[in-house]
Amino acid sequence: MIYPTVDIDSHAYSVYADQGDADLYLDASISSSGWRAADDVTKARALVSSTRWLDSVLWVGEKTDDAQELQWPRTNVPGEDPDVVPDEIVSGCIELAGALVDNPALRTALKDPLAKSLKAGSASIDYFRPQEVQVLSPFPPIVMSLVGRFLEAGSAAHAGAITSGTDATSDTLDQDFSFTHGF
Repeated sequence: MIYPTVDIDSHAYSVYADQGDADLYLDASISSSGWRAADDVTKARALVSSTRWLDSVLWVGEKTDDAQELQWPRTNVPGEDPDVVPDEIVSGCIELAGALVDNPALRTALKDPLAKSLKAGSASIDYFRPQEVQVLSPFPPIVMSLVGRFLEAGSAAHAGAITSGTDATSDTLDQDFSFTHGF
């Protein structure tokens, strides 16, 4: 498989989308002003980082060739040519690169709380999404909408966060659990 490449310090890196394709794609996006303002090295680094991020998760199927450098193309992916990288992976790589230019710490930021503090009158809440909540989406929502269907079920691709608890009333609420009573 011959992949597109980007050059950084005279070294060619394989990526899912080259800078020309990324420029064309992101120039048409209203939210990509950071990409348009970035220099070529920053764009190349973002494309390498987004390719590496995409290759860090579990995908359905298997590599078409065990010797291929990147995770795509893949065999045993329903409806996909085993010799072609799907358009959704290419677009996901570009969207992710654009997001990384805007926020280089994006991968870490996905684990950050949504809000550190919320207050309404006398009621307040700290850490709306606490740091100990495990976020299961490996990518930002726009990227998930493109590549999510290709993720292996074990990569927890389609959930937002792990939660636990119950949505029913406990049968023990009306029972007396004083000193002389127990479970």
